[in-house]
Amino acid sequence: MSTLAIVLIIVGAVLLIALLAAARVRRRESRRRQAGELRQQASRSSVEAESLRASAEERAARADRAEAEARERAAVARRERAAATQGSERADEAMSDVRDTHERARDIDPDSDGAEDEARRLDAAEGEAPAGQDRVEAGPQR
Repeated sequence: MSTLAIVLIIVGAVLLIALLAAARVRRRESRRRQAGELRQQASRSSVEAESLRASAEERAARADRAEAEARERAAVARRERAAATQGSERADEAMSDVRDTHERARDIDPDSDGAEDEARRLDAAEGEAPAGQDRVEAGPQR
């Protein structure tokens, strides 16, 4: 082979190696660019996901507060109902004591028309006697 052919083969080989190296560099840069774009996309997605998580946590906190307020209102209502029931029971007991006192006064007093009128007035104001108690009947007792 001639010297020219050898030189051309060497130059061709060097050019081929240079082209392969340049292609390899371009491929690496392309991959770096693609990786950078993927990182940016992941970062945007991460920000969106954090925003969604924060919104969900806010909604959950609002729901928890609403449930706690509802439980508190229910507890207040139960306490008020118990107080009202207790007050009603005390009023019933007081009315029973009043009727008993009027009845004793009527039993003792020979002229008991005023006590009977008062007993009638109490019965009329109360409506019916509470369950388990008889109404005071007006009239002479024997």
